[in-house]
Formats: sequence, C-alpha cells, structure tokens
Amino acid sequence: PANTNPRPKAEFEETWGGHWLVHWSYARKIESAVSALFRRDRIR
Repeated sequence: PANTNPRPKAEFEETWGGHWLVHWSYARKIESAVSALFRRDRIR
C-alpha cells in the first residue's frame, strides 16, 4: 500500500505546526531576555 495513513498531510502540518509554535515561544523568551539586558545596560 502506497498510503497507509489516510491523512498524512494534516498530520505533518499538525506536527510541524507544533514544533514551530515551540520554537517561536522559545525565540520570544530569548528576545525578551535580550531586550531586558539591553534596557538594564541603557539605564546604567
């Protein structure tokens, strides 16, 4: 059988979307930490 999974595309998009969401939230945390450091340096 060439296609045993009835919805491979939807499953792929769900998995990829989940990974993308994780990476995006992780990048946002790094960005906020970096901007906080820059603000602290600017105040000093």
